[in-house]
Amino acid sequence: MPKVEPLRLYGKRGCPSAYAIRDFLQRSDIPFEWIELRDNEYARNELGVENVDDARLPICIFNGGTRMERPTVRQITEKLGWFRNPSRSEYDLAIYGAGPAGLSASVYGASEGLKTVLVERFAVGGQAGTSPKIENYLGFPEGITGADLAERAREQALRFGAELLIHRAGVRGEFTPCNGVVELDDGTKIISRVSVCATGVEYRRPWLAERGQTVRRRRLLWGRGERGPALRQRARGHRGDRQFFGASLTAPRPTLVR
Repeated sequence: MPKVEPLRLYGKRGCPSAYAIRDFLQRSDIPFEWIELRDNEYARNELGVENVDDARLPICIFNGGTRMERPTVRQITEKLGWFRNPSRSEYDLAIYGAGPAGLSASVYGASEGLKTVLVERFAVGGQAGTSPKIENYLGFPEGITGADLAERAREQALRFGAELLIHRAGVRGEFTPCNGVVELDDGTKIISRVSVCATGVEYRRPWLAERGQTVRRRRLLWGRGERGPALRQRARGHRGDRQFFGASLTAPRPTLVR
């Protein structure tokens, strides 16, 4: 991928879309400056917007002066020249997920001369890419940051000729003994003789941890070290539609009482 010049990102603290962009830029090792808009006057003078809650925010300004208002991560990847279509109609090896496992598979496959494509739905490195230090990865006795590990592996895979499709996600697939056909979220189809799924883990969140949702008509109480039966007994003393979640270092496991 071509070297990227630093860019500036303006937004308000707590903005979900701004956070998603910052997360992508940081995990992709793209230099950027985050400028938090603290008051309306600064927002008007700096960007020409009405206030810090203006619908056009966040705003991304690239090194050449290009200004993007309320951009998506995909729009930013397109601007950077990172969003590409498959160059082949069929591949020997298709890998889904560009974490350490997927990157390793792409290096090994491409180095053996296989026509290899690596598909990643967000940023190269996966969850490992966010780790400040990885100490149990082969070949790095003193440890390495997840971002550095991902960037080295990415460069190595591309050097061997692997093709990287970033910000793409597989939504359905059909597999036969001869090949696999996977449809991506934009309708593109990847055909390959061998398919490797290295998508990692995605944790399921309880309703109380969902981002952007408001808990209504419910009361959340944290148990003060009670074990399951004690917490249930305390829950019975409350009326209404309320939630009780007990977490304790001494309890064998958390208890959720509905």
